[in-house]
Amino acid sequence: MIDGEVIVAEKTRAPVILSDGTSIQIGELVGTLHFWNEHLPRYSEHGPDLGWACAVRDRIRYSLRAFSRLARSDERNRGSADSGHSPMLA
Repeated sequence: MIDGEVIVAEKTRAPVILSDGTSIQIGELVGTLHFWNEHLPRYSEHGPDLGWACAVRDRIRYSLRAFSRLARSDERNRGSADSGHSPMLA
């Protein structure tokens, strides 16, 4: 498992078919969006504000960039640019 701030990259433990028909086999790397309470910044007693929202946005950007680097470095994605998508991001 590769841990980002918000997205976790892990290998699937069971085959999955997505709603668009995409098939994901056992062992394929996928990104899971997960908001851990301990990874999110605390907000004041008045609730979340613009500063809090910006901090969360920055963590999401960090995670997406880290996952993107991982997807680009994965050998299974070599040559997939011709098809217009990455198998990992399907």
